Amino acid sequence: MKKYFMLKIFFVYIIISLVFISCKKENSPTEPSLNPTEFVGTWKLTKVTVTLSGNNVDLTPEQAETQMTIVAKADGSFTMTTIKKDSTTGNNVTTVSNGTWKIQSGKIELKYTDGTSEVFDFTLTGNKCTIKTTVQALGATLPAILEFTKQ
Repeated sequence: MKKYFMLKIFFVYIIISLVFISCKKENSPTEPSLNPTEFVGTWKLTKVTVTLSGNNVDLTPEQAETQMTIVAKADGSFTMTTIKKDSTTGNNVTTVSNGTWKIQSGKIELKYTDGTSEVFDFTLTGNKCTIKTTVQALGATLPAILEFTKQ
């Protein structure tokens, strides 16, 4: 009887040990970065998510007829190249913007060399970053999320 009781306690101990081992907290590699220096590099637009009538619509840059690349330098300067299809001529129009960037408290501030600036909600997770903005489409201003991938 004592042998049976000890065997039962042993199995309960094994089961409890397995439960604790399997319930350990895992490190999540998808936590947003709080380190602005991780933004340094070349970023290419890879997805545009537009909110239309309460629904999110994911578009490739080709479908959105917009290509964008941001080169962020360690000295806080950037160059942004945007290629958009002109709605009247159908030709691609390239715009190059320069300025400085600063990331703080989940926002990115872009100060352009022409003296204007913009502040956007911003996340940086691994090799992906997102910028919340608005876009002109279908004759309206729509909320959008631009997703960039580090090159």
